[in-house]
Amino acid sequence: MVDELTGDDAPAVAPYTTKPGSPTRQELVERYEAATGIDFEHDQFYRTLAAFDLAAIWEDIYRDQLESGSAGEWEPNIEYLLLVAESIVRGEYTL
Repeated sequence: MVDELTGDDAPAVAPYTTKPGSPTRQELVERYEAATGIDFEHDQFYRTLAAFDLAAIWEDIYRDQLESGSAGEWEPNIEYLLLVAESIVRGEYTL
């Protein structure tokens, strides 16, 4: 099932920034830098951390659901985010 979750179209991963007229990730970074005067450095580290943190949060939610008997379809999304984190580290998932 993880194979079905690919790229920017993956459910619960990036559905908002892929809609027509939405800024790209790079454009969002440029807006941030222009508005704050702060350079967005070490993006690979922070994007990897964000993907891993979100996967950990979703894992905890999934655990709660399993314990309560109401588990949803979270597991493929968790696995996908971990794959995203790995691909960011390897430089394959660019900004």
